[in-house]
Amino acid sequence: MIRLRLEEFGRPSRTTRLERFPITLGRAPSNDLVLDRPFVSARHGEMFFQDGELHYIDLGSTNGTRVVRHGDGREGRVPPREPVVAGRGDTLVLGAGDAHLRIAIEEVLGAEGVERYVAPTLVVARRSLATVPTAADPTLQAVASFAQQAARAEDRAALERHLVETCLRVFEGATHISVFPAAAGDAGHSTSPDDIALARVYGRRAKSPEPGPPMSATARRAVASAEAVLVADSDQASSDAVNLQAASIRSMMAVPIFSGEAALVQVENRAEPNAFAEVDLELLMLVASCFGAHLHRQAKTSQLATDHARLKEATRVAADREQARFFRGLDLDAFLKTLSSVATSDATILLTGETGAGKEMVARHIHSVSARRHRTFWAVNCAALTPQLLNDELFGHVKGGFTGAEAERRGLFELADGGTLLLDEIGEMELELQTKLLRVLETGEIWPIGSERPRRVHPRILAATNLDLSREVQQGRFRADLYYRLAVFPARVPALRERPRDIEPLARHLLQEIGERLGRRDLDLSDLAGLALQAHRWPGNVRELRNELERAVLRLPCGRGCLEPADLDLRSEEVVEAMGGIGHHGAVIEIPPGGAPLDELERQIFEQVLEMHDGRQNRAAEALGMKYTTFRFRAKKVGAL
Repeated sequence: MIRLRLEEFGRPSRTTRLERFPITLGRAPSNDLVLDRPFVSARHGEMFFQDGELHYIDLGSTNGTRVVRHGDGREGRVPPREPVVAGRGDTLVLGAGDAHLRIAIEEVLGAEGVERYVAPTLVVARRSLATVPTAADPTLQAVASFAQQAARAEDRAALERHLVETCLRVFEGATHISVFPAAAGDAGHSTSPDDIALARVYGRRAKSPEPGPPMSATARRAVASAEAVLVADSDQASSDAVNLQAASIRSMMAVPIFSGEAALVQVENRAEPNAFAEVDLELLMLVASCFGAHLHRQAKTSQLATDHARLKEATRVAADREQARFFRGLDLDAFLKTLSSVATSDATILLTGETGAGKEMVARHIHSVSARRHRTFWAVNCAALTPQLLNDELFGHVKGGFTGAEAERRGLFELADGGTLLLDEIGEMELELQTKLLRVLETGEIWPIGSERPRRVHPRILAATNLDLSREVQQGRFRADLYYRLAVFPARVPALRERPRDIEPLARHLLQEIGERLGRRDLDLSDLAGLALQAHRWPGNVRELRNELERAVLRLPCGRGCLEPADLDLRSEEVVEAMGGIGHHGAVIEIPPGGAPLDELERQIFEQVLEMHDGRQNRAAEALGMKYTTFRFRAKKVGAL
């Protein structure tokens, strides 16, 4: 036996004992001592006893082996394939340079046999975690199988079925299994026997459980005292066993559970006494403990799902209130009110308007005020995908439906069942897909790719386009029947230039979103910048406005958060005309015919900029691009302060 200490820089050392020789060392898993390091060769070396002494041989490794002798500390390279004596206190160094592993030989007691021995720290076998041990004891195999099945069970019924199957498999003397669930509303956390409902009884030959008798006095005491009980023979038991005899139970084991939704598991034999031993009771306690733990997990998972749904609903309500607060008083709010009556129904709405006008935002608002607001809103851009991909995105496919379909995939029509689906850029959809869409709207059925039968779906369909679909119908690019089916309630979203009062509050709202995303919480919009935004025509509508603001923020110097007209890349005639005589920083300078001193012109600028910002000197300094101290010095110098 020898004891080795393995040391490597930056890693904790570990000690291993080896008792049977010879042993091989290396990176490959087939070695007796596996050293999974990149500088160690697959089969680096071998240790063996010869003439009562421990020897080491390097098996031709790439980085070689060195030996440091105990006592004088001499270090020498081990010649490849030539054995050297390695004694107590010597150290083997595997590797080269700084990348090496040191194996210190702490103890050498001699060889004990010639068979190979794998120490506890070595890899002796590998088993897939997805398989159940087959060479183990059948009882252990059954319990291991139950543990895996219980971990995968999605509900209490499946978990209870696995429990019953395991008990009937493990306990050969069992004729029936009774599961006493907690009373409704108890959630399995009460320890009172009065809260136990009637049992569900499973027989060996029964296909489904049957209602059982009330809990026996013996089992009730087991629940009250939180103890597992074993009844060997009810005929020999006391008067407590009257209920057992009435139920024809001759011998039984009962284990209470106080987690999840079950209260007691009872394994019964209704014909023979002494069907179970104490070791069986201990095994049932182990299985029942696993059963209770997974019931508790399922209860917690269900509670988390409920809490998540409540939080999601609260978030949605808060977002709806914030959106309603934002729209209130805007010109767009009047448009949305015209949709209020149809928004609460399931009618199909066709949203038209210029690109970037906010059709998806309107569609989300329609969903938020409809009866389907508790379900998910889905949107797909029909112009962004090829016809084949759009077909798969909308209808989904079954496993093997086409080459490469290795798993089933649900389409958006199925995912949006009970919710809302927006088909954006519907005018770009191919005619073949238009035919399939028309069938869905008329029948409420979809055929996933490769499926042999249809599936019923009921999503609310909203469509949006920036094209004139009536003209597309005339030119044969859009089906007339689909157009009339979609245009149950057509609604044109007004362009941004048609509602100029919305531009400034919308810009401030977008600035807040951009600031949160970019980490700039100090963003604001000056009054003059608001006027410039209102004067612009915005051919790209809300999308162009968002891009313009984000570009301006990215160019804004650190320390200045207020956007001015000069920060915006707006050079249209309308903006220049609206700004009138306002200069680069918003000051109107009057120059008399005979000229004026420079100090007088500066005084006019300072006074007018201060007036524009209600006398706030810090805002005026920002507008002029000056430091606050510089602004005060020069304003006082020219008499503006």
